[in-house]
Amino acid sequence: MEKVLSSEKLFFFQVLMDYLFYRETSTPDNIDEARVLELTQPHGLGAIFFEQTKNPIFAKDYLIISSVNIIREYLMSEIKEQLEGIDYFIVSEFESAKYYPNSTCRGMESVHLIVHKKDEKRVREILLANEFSQYPKKRKQIFRKKSLIVEIHNNLNYHLSSDVKDTQKFLNECWNYCANHELDKNYYFLYLIIRLKKQILQKKISFQNFFDISCIVKNENLDWNWIIQHAKQTNLFEYMVNILSFCAEWMDIEMPSCIDYEMEDIIEQTNLMFACAKENTDMSDIVNFEKEGQCSMRIGDFISNWLSQYSFGSKLIHLHNSFMGT
Repeated sequence: MEKVLSSEKLFFFQVLMDYLFYRETSTPDNIDEARVLELTQPHGLGAIFFEQTKNPIFAKDYLIISSVNIIREYLMSEIKEQLEGIDYFIVSEFESAKYYPNSTCRGMESVHLIVHKKDEKRVREILLANEFSQYPKKRKQIFRKKSLIVEIHNNLNYHLSSDVKDTQKFLNECWNYCANHELDKNYYFLYLIIRLKKQILQKKISFQNFFDISCIVKNENLDWNWIIQHAKQTNLFEYMVNILSFCAEWMDIEMPSCIDYEMEDIIEQTNLMFACAKENTDMSDIVNFEKEGQCSMRIGDFISNWLSQYSFGSKLIHLHNSFMGT
């Protein structure tokens, strides 16, 4: 794909690739550093840019992200001690961070604590005993202490609903892939694919979600035969290949050699990933990708044209105000 981007946007990708591949970064003289900062902030990536460049303009973001992460990790370690004897595992940013070259550079928000339904009451009592409060007060499953928000769930479908029956079944089997309070890395990879699918359909797109996937692919020895088998069983295979091709295009990760694909075919099926009915569309035409026809737009052109026309609100992390913005 031809990347027609400004120097700042090209630098944006260069820094992330250098970080991902453990390379040093040199900053060209013609870079508008303030513009690069604007590109990083909607995605919570400022800590990575300070880590790579040591440029003071990114220092504030680095200090905020890294210090808050340290506090949250400390608070979470206290809770884990109290959860002894209870089956649980954690998903969301805390889990994704461990696949980063430096986990403190991954911005974190709430912790999704998955427990069996029979243990929910006991876990709530433990959180309250450790000075957590319900947040907001009427929500029994959400608790907050300082900067740490903990959400208690008894399944993954609670926040990852899907119209695909086989995908639901796969999520409901999560406990079969859990050992020592951690999900199997191959299962977690497919979880990230499912989560990204939902975020795209809800128009909550962040480059950081693609970067999470790039990090686990780059830094973990995944069992691609297992992943491909289960991706096909859950009707996620083509969707997964599209996402991986996007990460390969923009983050330079290697596509698994056991995946037989043609890039031109993926380009022709871009709508499988971005749920677009036709080239000129409005938001009312964004529908579930399983029910739509084909779209011939190239991946980069599609994102740029689609997201340059719409704003999803200041609270939604999206691509329009970042590297694909006009």
